[in-house]
Amino acid sequence: MDVLCFIAHDQLANSSSQQFLLASGQALTQTDYVDLTAEWQDKGFFDSKQELLRMADYERILFQFPLYWYQAPAILKVWMDQVFNDQLNFKQTVKILQDKEFGIVLTVGSRLESFQPGERAGVSLADLMSPYYAWANDFAMKYRPPFIISQFHYLTEEEKYHLMIDYVTYLKTGRLYLLEDKVNVLLEELDRLKINLDPLDQHIYDQFIQKLIDQADELKELELFDEE
Repeated sequence: MDVLCFIAHDQLANSSSQQFLLASGQALTQTDYVDLTAEWQDKGFFDSKQELLRMADYERILFQFPLYWYQAPAILKVWMDQVFNDQLNFKQTVKILQDKEFGIVLTVGSRLESFQPGERAGVSLADLMSPYYAWANDFAMKYRPPFIISQFHYLTEEEKYHLMIDYVTYLKTGRLYLLEDKVNVLLEELDRLKINLDPLDQHIYDQFIQKLIDQADELKELELFDEE
């Protein structure tokens, strides 16, 4: 599936979390990224017609941004206001965007437990993201669950590795944390490596690949069983 990811960040080059995600997505997926701040600095405006034509070529649209004072960086609002302005042909825009998948990749500096009644934020992340999903609903887009990253700077190297796999899986499938999806993504990447091994190592490697395939098939069967 063709994926377009709009990144809203004031200083993308200086963000370790965003650079980690960007490097992972570019290396392991065919996702196309748009740095909204860089485009604004280059052109000084967003052309509604051009932006809609760009989105027309993709099946999944993502917004990726850090949470600044419980909302996205201002550049995303500027983009939305200029692209979806009062001159917008609403019916034509629905034809362009309807049935496309929409999701959010969100980085937050606080613990996830903070986003609930009685805690520091007092509201859930779902509440805070609701304006974007309401926007997507206006144009008959299909919701995908948000991919949320909490306190990136405290992650260990092992946790960052798992984050990379989860993020790449989300980009490719629009789904969260399904083992079947992760196995399939891993198989795709291993297939791309084209490793040259001696006969014994090749035999061991082939057994490993077959075991992954068998596990993926078993997971698929269990999923179908659960649906019945």
